[in-house]
Amino acid sequence: MYVKIFFWLKYKPKTKNQEAYMKYIITTDSNCDLPEAFYKDNNIPVLPICYYMDGVIYGKKNTLPLSEFYHRMRNGESAKTTAPNIVETKAFFEDCIKVCKNIVHIAFSSALSSTCQNAVIASKEIQDEYKDVKITVIDSLCSCMGEGMLLYKAVSNKNNGMSYDNLIEYLNNVKTHIIHLFTVDDLHYLHNGGRLSKSAAVLGSIINIKPILFVDNNGELKLADKVRGRKKSLLYLISKTISDISPHGKDIVMISHCDCEEDAMYIYSHLKENIDIKEIMVNQIGPTIGSHSGPGTLAVYYESAKRE
Repeated sequence: MYVKIFFWLKYKPKTKNQEAYMKYIITTDSNCDLPEAFYKDNNIPVLPICYYMDGVIYGKKNTLPLSEFYHRMRNGESAKTTAPNIVETKAFFEDCIKVCKNIVHIAFSSALSSTCQNAVIASKEIQDEYKDVKITVIDSLCSCMGEGMLLYKAVSNKNNGMSYDNLIEYLNNVKTHIIHLFTVDDLHYLHNGGRLSKSAAVLGSIINIKPILFVDNNGELKLADKVRGRKKSLLYLISKTISDISPHGKDIVMISHCDCEEDAMYIYSHLKENIDIKEIMVNQIGPTIGSHSGPGTLAVYYESAKRE
């Protein structure tokens, strides 16, 4: 049983901003990988992204502890994710508009999943049927806690009184400043997901190659570098974050991992020691990405200059 360690601000709307606060709500999908308490504390409806494992579907009412999920993966089981379809997404929005008719929905990168496109279609259908409803779907161009960081910043600005239109403009600007850097421990998961040839996976494993990957300006996964050995891959993430983070990015850094908490805390301690960061959040990577990257995946997210 792992111990989750998170650090976050609890947002409460100021009295003078209460009217602006209630004019719209923010929604998202479960790819964000933020702690459940964050969604609950900030009243964020979450659209579940489901997955299959050994013929059983998980992600809605049927859940699987992440420790068990990764244990089963380490023992040879595989998982297959499935994006929420248009009907499911429409039903989600219909429930949300019972609470508030104006919605900002932050979606998983359209380059990595059909989740965003389905949300766009569902939102248009809803708005065609209900003329007083306004739903804006933000293609986050982000994954995992990168999307979570965009949500975090959205909640912060909303709670400080930012208007609906200004928040849309802000999110569409800042989303390409959220840097994702990550490494995987077992190349065979990338091969199984179609992102690496079998020969490259076998050879890379033999010589202990650890790829450093990132999410580019189009929301796609790209190779940044390759190093030999797990320790060097962790030091790469630490060094790059320290040198690249912007002054605006020092409000929060996020670290996520697939069942390798010790390595995540190694990065946490080095960043805490070397950067004056207001908040650091550490949490597990969920099945949406963990299914494809495998146990041992480790990622850092921060705000910097625009991605490549």
